[in-house]
Amino acid sequence: MSIKVNGDIINNGVWKPYYTYLEGSSPQTITLTTGKVFDCNFFSYNTTKVTANSDLVINGFMNIQSGLLDMNGYTPIMNSISGKMINVVEMRIKDLISSDITGLNGKVKIIGTTNYQGGKINGNLTIEDTLKSTSYVTYTVNGTITNNGTIIGNMSIKVNGDIINNGVWKPY
Repeated sequence: MSIKVNGDIINNGVWKPYYTYLEGSSPQTITLTTGKVFDCNFFSYNTTKVTANSDLVINGFMNIQSGLLDMNGYTPIMNSISGKMINVVEMRIKDLISSDITGLNGKVKIIGTTNYQGGKINGNLTIEDTLKSTSYVTYTVNGTITNNGTIIGNMSIKVNGDIINNGVWKPY
C-alpha cells in the first residue's frame, strides 16, 4: 500500500503503508505524536520544503528528491536519509546509506552500521557503532568527532574541531 499526500501529515496512531509520497506543490509539514512511529518509506518529489513539527521516528528511509527537509530544531531518528536537511539540532541514524546529504547542522549520532558516502556535517559527530565506506569518500566535520565505536574504510576525514577516540579508528 502507498499513500500520496498533497497536504500535511499528523500521525497520532499507527502509520504502516510501505510508501508515503509527499507530493505537495507548496510546503508540507509532518507531525508525530510522542511515542508513535512512522513505519514506512518517505519520498518527496515535488515539494519545495518539508518541515517537521515534532521529532520524527521513521522505521524506513526518507528520500528528498527535490527541496529539503527542515527539522525545525527537532530530532530525526531514522534508518536512512537522502537529500538536504537543515536546522538539525541532533540526529540519530541507525543505518544511513546516502550519497547526497548536505549541510547537516547539529549533533549527529550514529547508532548502527553506517555506510555514509561523503558530505559535510556542521556540528559534532558521535559514532556509537560503525562508520564505514566501501569506496573512497571525503567527509568534512565542522565540529568534534567522538568515536565510541569503529571507523573503517577508504576515506578522508577533514575535522575542523577536536577528535576524541574511545574506539577503533582504521580508515585506509
